[in-house]
Amino acid sequence: MNLMHEVASVATLQGSGSISVRLVDVSVGRISFVSSEKLESGPSDQLSMRFTLPGDPRLHFAMVQLSGAVTHEPTATSYEAEFVRTDPKTVDHIMAFLDSSGTGKDRSQYSVAFQTPSANIGS
Repeated sequence: MNLMHEVASVATLQGSGSISVRLVDVSVGRISFVSSEKLESGPSDQLSMRFTLPGDPRLHFAMVQLSGAVTHEPTATSYEAEFVRTDPKTVDHIMAFLDSSGTGKDRSQYSVAFQTPSANIGS
């Protein structure tokens, strides 16, 4: 599924403003995204994230913490993060999205790649 038209943004808790991001992958516990701007945060900083999922107009809110490799490329930076806090409805919506995308039956292993080209990040 393609998330090019989905809303997503990340903000640091220090209030330095939010930046637009493109989702790359989501599971019940993790989320990956790319941005044309570098985040002004360290690996232990929590970030406020807002996002939508295909077929679900609800704007989801979550606290995430950067957890994986950060990859810097000329036009984009890729980030991996773990959900620190989110509401049960958001988890339910993620699981429903993963069910609808046909990623399998083992919910503990749910993950789906959104295949959003980094060239489309600032658009």
